[in-house]
Amino acid sequence: MSDFVIENGILKKYTGKDLCVKIPEGVTKIGDYSFKDCTITSIEIPQSVKEIGIASFAFCEALENISLPNSIEKIGQDAFSSCKALTQIYIPKSVKEIGRLALDGCTSLECIEVDEENQAYRTIKGTLCSRDGKTLICYPRGKRGNVIIPNGIVEIGEDVFKNHSLIKSVRVPNTVTKIGKGAFYACSSLSIIELPNSVTHIEDFAFGGCVSLKIVELPNSLVKIGNESFELCSNLSFIRLPNSIKEIGDKAFRFCTVLTNIKIPKGVTKIGEYSFNGCMGLRAVDLPSTMKSVEKGAFSNCDSLKSIKLPSSITKIGEEAFAHCVKLKSIELSSNLEEIGKDAFLRCKELEKIEIPKGVSKIGKGAFVGCQALLEINVSSES
Repeated sequence: MSDFVIENGILKKYTGKDLCVKIPEGVTKIGDYSFKDCTITSIEIPQSVKEIGIASFAFCEALENISLPNSIEKIGQDAFSSCKALTQIYIPKSVKEIGRLALDGCTSLECIEVDEENQAYRTIKGTLCSRDGKTLICYPRGKRGNVIIPNGIVEIGEDVFKNHSLIKSVRVPNTVTKIGKGAFYACSSLSIIELPNSVTHIEDFAFGGCVSLKIVELPNSLVKIGNESFELCSNLSFIRLPNSIKEIGDKAFRFCTVLTNIKIPKGVTKIGEYSFNGCMGLRAVDLPSTMKSVEKGAFSNCDSLKSIKLPSSITKIGEEAFAHCVKLKSIELSSNLEEIGKDAFLRCKELEKIEIPKGVSKIGKGAFVGCQALLEINVSSES
């Protein structure tokens, strides 16, 4: 007992040095971080334990075997994160809740098994799914190569493939309607993603940091691209946006540095703040007549952008919208423009001339600061 710090049934800390550990009877919860970074290889948990806390066994990199008793009801967030030697895990029927990223970084884990009588979860081809089989919850980090999502899945859940460095391609069935938050975030080897004409929503961070993605064709069913959904896809050279798109989230394509052109389809009313910020290879942008404004920082730091024409529907250019577009030489402003935001064209060093439409009633501070080549600003006499 001297190897354990236990308070009111909660195992607070393991202080021993044994590789094979048996938790004492009477413990009801394995506390948060209680075994974090330990060198244990196996753990025996008594029937008295009902909960495994946050990151309880995180970074126990030598842990090979763990047997969960049929008393566990909750497995906390990051509970077994980065247990790199763990090859399989069995979820008993008593488990009602499994926290986010509970098995993240378990790079040897090839199979997740669930008791057939469990009422919250089930196994489909070694993956963890909701009981009804509609939501994919966890994909083992030891599975590698090409992924085929099982038929019948409706939602690819939050963080399902996050940080999975071994998958190269993913085929999504036509039953899927939603790609969850962070679902494929930082899948560094993912180069091919096939999305069917059933997907309507790609949530925040879904494909962020997928540095091997080069070409993406989004389905004609898609309505929304979430915040930062393709941010830091540094090799993405082409993406097709379908006509069904209505909204592009903040920082959606930020730092897609080799993306050369983008056509925003008609029907899009908003592209979010900093949506194309840092797209240094972007040379051509086609904006639709349905857009009302260019949001804050939307095209800032687009080093290769030389010219742009704003449709007549645009009434506002937000702060820093085109800031640091160092090769921007010409811009045709909307005839219905009313406002130019602060620092909108900051340090557009090659901008030579600009015509301010008659409806403009406000120009923010520093809108043209650092425009070294700007020799002519023509302001309509009616402005």
